[in-house]
Amino acid sequence: MLAIIKRLFADKAGTSALEYGLICALIVIAMVGAFNGFSNETQSMWAEVASKQKAASQKASAN
Repeated sequence: MLAIIKRLFADKAGTSALEYGLICALIVIAMVGAFNGFSNETQSMWAEVASKQKAASQKASAN
């Protein structure tokens, strides 16, 4: 029984998996932050397009 426990503590294969998991988690966090900034910029761009289109429609209907 003691040999099995010693072998489990000596096994380093799980360490690599844990490190890869942490790296993946950091990449995902960075992606979420980037996508959040991108979505804010996209929303403001489309809001500007909508306001310009509305102003053009009102100007055209006034003539």
